Amino acid sequence: MKILGKLSILLLVVFQLTGCGQGWDLEYGDPSAQFNEDAVLAKAKPFIGKKITVKGVVTKQDLTDPKNCRIYLSHSICCNLGDFQRMAKGYKVGKTVFITGFLKRCKKGDILLEPAVGRDPKAD
Repeated sequence: MKILGKLSILLLVVFQLTGCGQGWDLEYGDPSAQFNEDAVLAKAKPFIGKKITVKGVVTKQDLTDPKNCRIYLSHSICCNLGDFQRMAKGYKVGKTVFITGFLKRCKKGDILLEPAVGRDPKAD
């Protein structure tokens, strides 16, 4: 039993060090910062590669690729929800949402959170 426990811990450490833990971080890690959509371009560049949360208004849905469902927020913010098509469908145009994800790019007209998931604003 002790060997199984030690092996589990070793595997967890290996996954975290090799980058396989991004899903774990997305689900359980705390965001490095939180922004309203209008402040992302001006303030989020130091957080590229880190997990952030953005509050914004949905402007568009793109469900054409079931493996890369995307929603777009104002200020050219693209949120790649991956294969969470049902989640993406739930975000209707005009709805204010909280999206948590890893900031991949932060340039004028090209802001990307990937991977990203919706966040319940009432959650801790």
